Amino acid sequence: LIKWLAEYDADILASRVLRPLQDYITRRLDETRQVDQGIVDAVRVMHIVERANQLSEALPMEAFYNDFVSEKINVKDDYLIWRDSEESAEDEGGASGGSRVPF
Repeated sequence: LIKWLAEYDADILASRVLRPLQDYITRRLDETRQVDQGIVDAVRVMHIVERANQLSEALPMEAFYNDFVSEKINVKDDYLIWRDSEESAEDEGGASGGSRVPF
């Protein structure tokens, strides 16, 4: 998947993949003011996109920055939620290592 995404044109990667993820994260956090499983899953997908971008260097790193997250969300509390969700996923036989991202 990473190699496949790395082949995308920058405009397509930004408009059809990254921006919809960013929009979802912003809307969901604005509604709930907390990190839920949907947010965690969207961030995991963004991590895959970011890894693809490392190969292609199609997008500037600023494209992965989310103003809403930086300005409105308590990162410390949400990190603890994220960490707990990762531990639960591992206990249930879920993904480990490569898909775990704390942003």
